[in-house]
Amino acid sequence: MGGFNRSVGTVAAAVAVAVVAAGCNDETGGGTPPGAKATRASGLAVAQADGTPLRTHYMSWPGKSFKVDLMALDRITPARVVARFRVTAGPGSGVGPTAWAAPTHSGDHAPSGALLLDLDHATEHPVLRTQAGGCLCTELTDVQAGRPVDVDAAFDVPPGSGTALTVVFPNTPPFLHVPVTAHAPYLLHQRQGGTALNPLTTPTAAPETYPLINTVRHGDETDATGGGKTSIRLSADVVFATNKATLTAKARTLLKGVAAKIETSPGKTVAVDGYADNTGTDAVNRPLSQKRAENVRAALRKLVKRQGIQYSATGHGSADPIADNGKAEGRALNRRVSVTFAAQAEPRQDNRPVLTASADPAGQPDPRPLVLVHAAKSPIPLLPWPKSMTFAVTGLIREPNGFAVLTWTLHNVNKHPIPTAFATNLADIFRNPGPGRITLNAGPYEYKNVTDSRQQAIFPGYSIRQGGFTVRGQGTLIGWNLFRLPLGWRSATVSVPGFPTLNNVPVQQAP
Repeated sequence: MGGFNRSVGTVAAAVAVAVVAAGCNDETGGGTPPGAKATRASGLAVAQADGTPLRTHYMSWPGKSFKVDLMALDRITPARVVARFRVTAGPGSGVGPTAWAAPTHSGDHAPSGALLLDLDHATEHPVLRTQAGGCLCTELTDVQAGRPVDVDAAFDVPPGSGTALTVVFPNTPPFLHVPVTAHAPYLLHQRQGGTALNPLTTPTAAPETYPLINTVRHGDETDATGGGKTSIRLSADVVFATNKATLTAKARTLLKGVAAKIETSPGKTVAVDGYADNTGTDAVNRPLSQKRAENVRAALRKLVKRQGIQYSATGHGSADPIADNGKAEGRALNRRVSVTFAAQAEPRQDNRPVLTASADPAGQPDPRPLVLVHAAKSPIPLLPWPKSMTFAVTGLIREPNGFAVLTWTLHNVNKHPIPTAFATNLADIFRNPGPGRITLNAGPYEYKNVTDSRQQAIFPGYSIRQGGFTVRGQGTLIGWNLFRLPLGWRSATVSVPGFPTLNNVPVQQAP
C-alpha cells in the first residue's frame, strides 16, 4: 500500500466481510456531531477525536487501500469499554454502503466484526448487541476517498480484565496491548441522519464472552486448552480398529501420556466422549461411540494413580462434528475420542530476553519481509495458482502472556488475477473460512490458529462461501493469524499450503 497506491488483494464481497465492520460515518469525521437533539436530551456529547492516533494499521479490501487509526480505548463505566477508530480511504478507494458485507466472526450485522481480546485472561469480547437487533456501534455508510470517517464500537469487559487489551478491527492486524483509559461517557458517532447511540442507556442483549482455545498437535494427539480445561483428542482410527471398540496397542501407549497429564491436573473430574462421522446411522454410531468411550475410561482408571477422580463416559454418535463431513480428512477428524479435565495454570510471563521489534509491522504501509518464499508448483492444472505467488512473513510478535500475532503478505506477481483455487487451498477443514491451515511448528509440535469456544478462528474472515476469491494481478493481500506459543521460543517454522516452509522466522517481543 505504498503511499496508499498499492494494489490490495481483491476478495469477493463476502470476503472483505468485516473490513470496517464497525460501521462508518462520513459526516462526523471532523465536523459537527449528528444527533444534536439526542445529545442535548441525554446530557452527553459525541466525543471528538483529538487527531493523534494511538496506533495505525492497514487493511485489505477488494482493489482498495485503507488506513485504520485506533484513536482511543476508553473505559466509560466499570464494565463498558468503547473503541474509537478513524478510517481513511486512499485515492480511488472509496466505497458505498452496499459494498460492505457481514463479518464471519460475530453474526450477520456488519459492525459486530470488531473484537476486544483480553489475552492475559484468554477471553474474547464481541461488540455489544442492542435489543433491537443491531450492535452498539456506529452504523455503516459510505467511505469517500481521502475523507476520514470516525467509527465507535462498545464492548462489555469486566473491570477484572487487564489494564491493556488487544483490539481487532476486521481484516486489519490486531492492535496489540493497548492501554485502557478511564473516560467520561459520550455518545457514539453515527451515520449521517442517524440517531446517536447512548452507550449507557441503550438496551442491550446479554454481553458475550468466549474463552480462547489453543490447539497443539503432537503426533496422533491433539490438545486443545482454554476456559480452564484441556481436551485431548485422539483419533478413533488410531485408538481402535475399524468398527471395533477394542483398544489397539498404540492406544495404550497414547493413553499413558494422557494419564500423566491427568495426574498433574488440579481437577477431580475426567470426561471421556466418543464421536463418529456421519457415515451410516446413529443406530450403529451411537452405541459404538459409547462403548469406545467406556473402554478408554476403563484404561485411564487403571493408569491414573491419583485418587478421588470421578470419570464419565458418553457416546455421541455423529453429533457435534468439529470438521467438514463432506471431506475424507474432515470425517477422519470427526471420528475421535476426547478426554477432558481441568487445565494446569499457564505461566503468564516470559522474562527471558528475545529480539525486540523495532516497530509494529502492521503499522507500516509497506512492511519489510522477514522471510519470503515463492510457491513451488501449481497443484491445479491450467491455473497460475500458486506458482505466480509469493508469501512473506512481515512479523511474528509475541506478548508476554504467550499469544503471538503472525503478519504476512500474499503477492501475485502475475499480471492476471488468481482465481478461487487460492481460497480452496487455504480453506480450513475445521469450517473456518480463510487461511486457517497456516501453522507454526517447532520440533514435533504443530500450533494451530487460536479459536474461540465457538470454533471460530481469530484471523481475517476471508469468506469463500459466496462467489470467488481473487487476488488481482500484481496485487497484494495483507493477512494475519493469532497463535499461542510456549515459553522460550526464539524462532518458528511457518507452514503455508502450496508454499515451501518458511524456516527460522524470528519471534519478536511486542513493542
